Amino acid sequence: MSTGIAITSYDLVFGLGANPTTANTPGPHTVVYTIGGTKTISLTVTNSEGANVKSTMITVDSLPVADYSYSLVEDSKLMPLPIIPWQGNL
Repeated sequence: MSTGIAITSYDLVFGLGANPTTANTPGPHTVVYTIGGTKTISLTVTNSEGANVKSTMITVDSLPVADYSYSLVEDSKLMPLPIIPWQGNL
């Protein structure tokens, strides 16, 4: 594929768990991954003389998972908040 010849198509594949999974414009693109891990991103550029493919690998971290617990003490007394009527204009 020669330089200086107009590109006729772009084909991007963003890898497993990507949203969007593909694109067909030069970008930039915003991609959100639903699962972490190693992803292979591939770009195929085509013109009248043929196609070139370039791939690269990225690592996407997994989302953190909250790990917590709570408990109420049985003999604790929770008091409701008082209801205060509105005395003004909106």
